[in-house]
Amino acid sequence: ADGPAARADGSTARSRDEEGGDFSETVGFVEEMAQYVDQARYSAAWAELGLADGQFPVQEISAADLSVLTDRVFGLDNFYVHTAELTPIGCLLRGSMRLNDAALVSTSVQERLAAQPGLSERVRLFLLADPLFAPSEDDFDVFAELPLPEPVYLALPAQVVPLAAQGRGAGTPLASPVSTLFSVVTTSSASLALCGADPEQSVPLLSCVWGLLALHEAAHMAAALKHKLAVRPPVFLPSALLGTFGAHLPLASFSSNRSVLADVSMAGPLAGGFASLSCFLAGLGLTADASSSALSHFPALPFATLHSSLLLSLLAEAALPPLSLSEGISVGGLPPEALPLHPLAVAGFIGTLCNALALVPCGRLDGG
Repeated sequence: ADGPAARADGSTARSRDEEGGDFSETVGFVEEMAQYVDQARYSAAWAELGLADGQFPVQEISAADLSVLTDRVFGLDNFYVHTAELTPIGCLLRGSMRLNDAALVSTSVQERLAAQPGLSERVRLFLLADPLFAPSEDDFDVFAELPLPEPVYLALPAQVVPLAAQGRGAGTPLASPVSTLFSVVTTSSASLALCGADPEQSVPLLSCVWGLLALHEAAHMAAALKHKLAVRPPVFLPSALLGTFGAHLPLASFSSNRSVLADVSMAGPLAGGFASLSCFLAGLGLTADASSSALSHFPALPFATLHSSLLLSLLAEAALPPLSLSEGISVGGLPPEALPLHPLAVAGFIGTLCNALALVPCGRLDGG
């Protein structure tokens, strides 16, 4: 009798061990998945900040530097730190702003950081929305607005620099010359197509387009120089329709605050947009005063392209009432689907569209 009982007890013990092993494996799998999810969140937040993959995860801020930050840089008069969380994307300092103006808070913090000997050479501070914020299930109420991420400070080692400063991404040495070459080819082709392969009209058109593009980028560079931001040569975006969609100016250093970044971003569209719109209006005036023989040699802008901008098409209708934009015209053998415009007006049209596209609040565009 003892033999079967002992065997039964042994079987029960083995089954308990097996169940315990299965439970341990399940717990281990859940922990691995949690770590994977956290790593994915950190990677996504790092990519959203536009920083280099090779610098992730970052080196931790030392305890001594963290103590100086919380005791001497932050305080009750700018940003009061509640908690400091060391993460793979840097040290997140969570707290509350003591002033309503974020620019004043940022200025106060940066001035105190610069006043600490050697600390500003080891640590950089950025005021931004919490990059790891994620609403909980309790926040999803159909009758309430979702909460917004709280402002936090991100402390990064000074060795962390933008992609362009490392010669990567848009800052790659060949990016600017290669993109410029392609854009010259596409703008030249577009100019010849609009002018019917007439070099007397296509050359002025091409020169004016590139002049407006250069003005846009020069305004960016002037604003960056004013705020002591390092930049890399612009990367132009070729287009088969218009010849170009403008350019992207890579920043090789971090801005001190968002106001500085906004100044640099808006300088290009303001200068380029004003100049482009002025060229378009001046070109419309020259078109209205031109004779029929001169119109036959002007670039022919398709109505479909002109109507892509409501503002510019309305201005053309107001300035050129004899030229019906809805019915089309035929001058010198031009198809009725196209409108002859002075090269200055066509260049202004292209420049205005490029500056308008740059203001789209998306990604690394000027509006973003």
